[in-house]
Amino acid sequence: GKLNYKAWYALAEYVDNSVQNFIDWGKMADKESQPDQLKVKIEISDDVISIEDNAHCIELKDFDRAFEVARPVRNGGLHEYGMGMKTAGFWFSSRWQVRTSVYGEPVERMMLFDLGDILNNEVVDIQPIEFPTTADKSYTIIELESLNQLVKGKTLTKVRSYLASMYRRQLTSGDLELSLNGEKLVWDPPGILNVPNVKGDSTDDVLWRKEVSIELGGQRKVKGWVGLKDTASNANTGFALFRRGRLIQGGPNDNYSPKEICSTANKIQHMRLFGEIDVHGF
Repeated sequence: GKLNYKAWYALAEYVDNSVQNFIDWGKMADKESQPDQLKVKIEISDDVISIEDNAHCIELKDFDRAFEVARPVRNGGLHEYGMGMKTAGFWFSSRWQVRTSVYGEPVERMMLFDLGDILNNEVVDIQPIEFPTTADKSYTIIELESLNQLVKGKTLTKVRSYLASMYRRQLTSGDLELSLNGEKLVWDPPGILNVPNVKGDSTDDVLWRKEVSIELGGQRKVKGWVGLKDTASNANTGFALFRRGRLIQGGPNDNYSPKEICSTANKIQHMRLFGEIDVHGF
């Protein structure tokens, strides 16, 4: 069937993999060789998309699971949100490759996925090709060629703003440097209204932001904050929903805006109300 998929969600599959891989590296025996910051570089042109990171690499023992043509990706961590690297790869392109190397090993392993070859020859097992490389860094580079989804113009602008929104916490904390075509992505949130309460006697400014915490029974709870934007507009209104520190619903024009709370577009309530909500145990 046709995937209802957007370029920014497909690219987020790769960023998720990098982020999770980097987190996992911090728990490994060789964590001394881990860089201070995860860097993910995305380059997009008319005929090639490349995604490069400095995370731990995809290890040989994980190749079968990660790349077997007919197997879904394992659940857990950030991978659980989406459709996985293979689906994203074939959505973008009918021919793509993954090159990966781990710190301390002078070997780069390359996997080539060619949809025509896989279908014509009923390929179920793709073997890595090994090349010599330096042993002083870990990386994974994905190159998508012969694109069947072009990312340009307005779509490229949306990719930039959606990815900045999706990884806002990692970008803001400095854990992640994410760049697109050489330009670092920055999360630039709306300001919070800071004016006196018109119903009170005081002329002191009030910051219109409140913490919320709701227990829903069992392990389920909702925590976060709700505020009023300093400028009324339909952009960036509503609530960004997070799970395990990763945005699961939200984005420049895609936030969670239930009518019962947020009213409808162009109403002042809708144009001011926003916040970030973490869901736990769902």
